[in-house]
Amino acid sequence: MRLASVSKAWVDAGIFQLISAHKVSASAKVFSYLGITKPLPAGSKVDPRVYKITIQNMIDHKSGWDDSVGAQYDPTFHMREIALGLGLTQEVNQTQYVQAQLAQPLQEAPGTTYAYCNFCYTVLGMVIAKASGMTFANYIAKKVAAPMGLHNVLQSHTIGKPLKNEIKEYYSAYTGLSAVYVTSSQQWPYPYSGDDMSLEVAGGASALATNAQSMLTFMKHYIIWGTGKPQPGADWAREGSMPGTNAWSEQLPNGTNYAVIVNTRQYDYGSDPNAFTDLQPQIEKLLNP
Repeated sequence: MRLASVSKAWVDAGIFQLISAHKVSASAKVFSYLGITKPLPAGSKVDPRVYKITIQNMIDHKSGWDDSVGAQYDPTFHMREIALGLGLTQEVNQTQYVQAQLAQPLQEAPGTTYAYCNFCYTVLGMVIAKASGMTFANYIAKKVAAPMGLHNVLQSHTIGKPLKNEIKEYYSAYTGLSAVYVTSSQQWPYPYSGDDMSLEVAGGASALATNAQSMLTFMKHYIIWGTGKPQPGADWAREGSMPGTNAWSEQLPNGTNYAVIVNTRQYDYGSDPNAFTDLQPQIEKLLNP
């Protein structure tokens, strides 16, 4: 099943590998490193602090973009509008998507304020691709997952045929205009681009799929939040939530790890919005009495 934002844990593992191997520096200015420095639309004004954002700022969710402030704009769920705003008749690509975000105002100085950032992890996925010479998805599959004996950590497709062994449906009651078919007026289910997101563009922010058993294996080798190896006695957790997916992975202080993935979100059907999170203390009572 899709991992939603638990995908970010795999991004952190990939970045950790590449930094440790000196293939990329955490202090590198991320947009200069990627060679993406010209905003779209052409001629847009850019806050000069944007070009000071480092790879480490992105890892730490301290880019300076804060969608909890002001207009509360998260480009991850505005891909159709971005494409149409650029005059495109097809899905925006990753480079165009990043160029459009360059023109968005910063709410804080880079490196100063924590603000959870989906966009940051799309960019970090692109850093993995450049530093490794592979696609983001291939690097995670071949260099992060495969050495752990895992061969089922793959990038889910927004629409079309599911991956091998992927569930056949992600459930949501909602529909919207497509981020893939940007000139179409047809309504699409939220998990299949109707939520204004394309997994292929979002990449490291939310696009990976695997199962709970693979998440348990992952947590034996890497910390679930941030970059590094597991830390005995620490309590680290990460949630993924998007239409059609809710995922949770946690490393408990007693050394026990657990993972849960389901193919819906409770409030996508108007039921108890806390049903998924209410399950966690019940699990932890069993695992950590």
